[in-house]
Amino acid sequence: MTGFFIMFGLLSFMIGLYLFSYNLNRKTNPPEGVEAVEKCSTCHSGSCSIRDTIESKECLNETPQ
Repeated sequence: MTGFFIMFGLLSFMIGLYLFSYNLNRKTNPPEGVEAVEKCSTCHSGSCSIRDTIESKECLNETPQ
């Protein structure tokens, strides 16, 4: 029974570490001098954090008419 708790704790730790590192990576700004890709067409990922960030910045940069 203790083996189950050890495996469950290890699995929970690994999933938590993955989510934590993914969140930090999403918040990291690109280096200076790197141009953002206008349209990502290479990976076709439905949950791409880079594409979502670029679109949200474009919406914020538009001036109201």
